[in-house]
Amino acid sequence: MNCRIRSAVIIMFVLVFILPVARAYADLIDPATLQIGNPPTGGDPNLISSAFGIYQNSNSPANALYNPLLLIIGIPNVDASSVIGGSFPLPGISVNNGGTGQLGGADVYGGNWNYGAGSPSGFGGDMTSGDEIYSFLGITGTDHSNSFTNWSGADKTLGIDPTEFATFVFELTDTNINLYPNKQVVDVTLSGIKPGTLAVAYGQDATHLYDTPFTQAGMINKVPEPSSIFLLGSGVLGLALLFCYRRRELV
Repeated sequence: MNCRIRSAVIIMFVLVFILPVARAYADLIDPATLQIGNPPTGGDPNLISSAFGIYQNSNSPANALYNPLLLIIGIPNVDASSVIGGSFPLPGISVNNGGTGQLGGADVYGGNWNYGAGSPSGFGGDMTSGDEIYSFLGITGTDHSNSFTNWSGADKTLGIDPTEFATFVFELTDTNINLYPNKQVVDVTLSGIKPGTLAVAYGQDATHLYDTPFTQAGMINKVPEPSSIFLLGSGVLGLALLFCYRRRELV
């Protein structure tokens, strides 16, 4: 085989096999933003409650996301031993506009969030100084701004000084999230968390990955307390009884 033929074969090989793979890989490491909060507050991160939305609000791409859509949270000052030992109850989730959510398993989108022997499904371990949430969980090609430094700095504005974040991954399925121009929102409610919990998301479609930069992450600044809910319910009941009593007097 002479030099020209050899060169032509090499060029054809690159065009047919190498470039398509490289192009697909490049597309998948071109992130689009999944925002946390509905609407976002622009707080860097967005201040949210335990009920919030996940959505993407840009002109492109316009594809439906694959199952599952991942919601990743970090709960401040909860260590691995308390999670594995069961003294800290596992967080829960409900999806309020279709679909289901549960604590995830392992090896979804290349991630691995089974912390070790005896750890519950969906637990990713304790993120500490020097870590960044996506890399910590083994998800590559993402934004790297969700560092322990940024998360702990945000928590300090709430008067919380974290030494670690217990990380959990929820897998949301059948959410039918179809992005721009429909701008559908996945509304979720978390339980078993506390103020200072940070939330980001991750998903993929045929050409892109979707992640959440720190500026569009969510930080939970208020969680309804059982006593507050009880007092609210008691107040409503009291008003109802008073209304019935006064109506009876008038009759």
